[in-house]
Amino acid sequence: MTARQIIIHAGFHKTGTSTVQATLQANGKRIWPSHALVLPKRIEEVTRMATLHSVTGGPVSLGEFKDRMLAFLGTLQLGAKRGLILSAENLSGLIPGRRGHLDYAACPDLMAATEACLSETWGDDLNVTFVFGVRERQAWLRSAYWQNLRSSRLTQDFDGFAAPLEGVSLEGTVAQVRAALKAAQVRMIALEDARDLAFGPATLILEMAALRAEHRAELVARPVGNRSPDQATIAACLALNRSGGSDAQVATRKEALLRSVQPVSNVSKIA
Repeated sequence: MTARQIIIHAGFHKTGTSTVQATLQANGKRIWPSHALVLPKRIEEVTRMATLHSVTGGPVSLGEFKDRMLAFLGTLQLGAKRGLILSAENLSGLIPGRRGHLDYAACPDLMAATEACLSETWGDDLNVTFVFGVRERQAWLRSAYWQNLRSSRLTQDFDGFAAPLEGVSLEGTVAQVRAALKAAQVRMIALEDARDLAFGPATLILEMAALRAEHRAELVARPVGNRSPDQATIAACLALNRSGGSDAQVATRKEALLRSVQPVSNVSKIA
């Protein structure tokens, strides 16, 4: 019998993950016959513990992550052959730059724990692949800066934000993940290479899933999501973060700012 296929798209943040997830969601009915599809909202309890472990470290939080992952996997009814596609960037930990968190050091342990949970749930007859998006360093730093600026009370300018993240290497973290895994494969795709593909950064995942011909023919692309705005908007958001008022008041003002310059569908809730 063919091994059950498991595809875990675990990040990294700001490498096209929103576009991947929108594309997978738009094609859910084509994916469903062969693979269950799990997107971030459905796995929030697990990813919350992943981000916590990436900050605190240690066996207790890693053990709690494994417990929550096992509990979640136990809710999936895949039958004898059906595969799984799971995409959630917070599985790799908290985005660097948030609340003094500076790296993806916990990612290899989180991926190794995920691999162990998959085996415990469905046995060893699995074809598991971890997929990571990467990106040119300066572009990634600027996108990470915007993500942190819009979703937290970050008051640093870009240079102040970027300097402590000098040691972050997305490709280096992927190499560490590969070394930490027992049997799973690891694939990596650069956002710069994916932009011209038929389904953008989701193309690799859809190709790996080997959907039936009639379902492949019906696949639809989605536009790039969650783009960074122009420099004037970034500066205005920084000014709001540095202004007076409560966190709630500033968050409301930032939402209003973004709604004035972006389509409503592109403005996510700001915390």
